[in-house]
Amino acid sequence: MRIALIAAIGVDHAIAIGDNLPWRLQDDTDDFHHKIRGHVVLMGRKTFETIGHPLADSPTIVITRDRAYRSDAIVFHTIDDGIRHAGELGEEVLFILGGGQIYSETLPLATDLYLTHVAASFADATAFFPPVDWSRWQEVEAETLHFTPSERNEYAFDIKHYILKN
Repeated sequence: MRIALIAAIGVDHAIAIGDNLPWRLQDDTDDFHHKIRGHVVLMGRKTFETIGHPLADSPTIVITRDRAYRSDAIVFHTIDDGIRHAGELGEEVLFILGGGQIYSETLPLATDLYLTHVAASFADATAFFPPVDWSRWQEVEAETLHFTPSERNEYAFDIKHYILKN
């Protein structure tokens, strides 16, 4: 099973301000939903609670240390258990949706990175994507998409797919 981290990150690797995204990028949101549709997704409890519900057409795994936590999503208390369950479902690609701590713990397991590089910095960011050793990754250039600011997108950004080098 491939493990794919999918995130939008600012120049400073910012991914959130409090419980919110620091930007409005409708084309990125559309691409995100297209990529994850039909695949199992895994996220931390805070990310899940920000979304507020399991994602349509995507079995949703939530990771929390709170043993009493109840949800209409599939709940596990370790990332390993969540990943194992995705494999038991026969998933080919497990998408990791965050937040920062979940990304940090799963980056060493990742085979794919789907990153939206937002052309802006966010001094008030409270959550960040972990540092990436780019020497381990290769960009799939044929999949790169570029967007400029518009009514749909507050900032310029590039959507890129990276695969782990052999």
